[in-house]
Amino acid sequence: MVKSAFLDTCIFFESALNSKNKTILNHAANINFPLVTSITVMGEAIDQMRKQSDRSRLISSLVRSFDEWNITSLYPDPVVAEICYRLATEGMDYRVENTDRVHLGYALAYGCDLFITSDKNLIKYRVPKNLEDAGFVKPNTITLEEFKEYLN
Repeated sequence: MVKSAFLDTCIFFESALNSKNKTILNHAANINFPLVTSITVMGEAIDQMRKQSDRSRLISSLVRSFDEWNITSLYPDPVVAEICYRLATEGMDYRVENTDRVHLGYALAYGCDLFITSDKNLIKYRVPKNLEDAGFVKPNTITLEEFKEYLN
């Protein structure tokens, strides 16, 4: 049984800009599929959205999505801090943004089974061996379209 699917920042943009993508997440919510994200994703999304010409619509869509999809917000704790530190200092893959490693750190710490993103570098990213050795397994990192297939 799946514990949860972590939503990356890009997913909130994709759902706000494309009704087909929003429908996928509406379906997940309708079948009570557990969706989560971190406060770091929320902050990054708002920061990026406020720079857009249609920022009011984008930010309103973001806020509505939390209620519509019953998204659980993840907060930092000592495990998140340790994992993020290791992701920032060990086995660096510079193709993956610092913020994305932090988002992945939350998903690892909270034991998320899925990580939904459109970032191809993050999909290919390998968790450092010492984290794997400590029992932290990278969630199945998939696109929104793959998530749609997963739900069916």
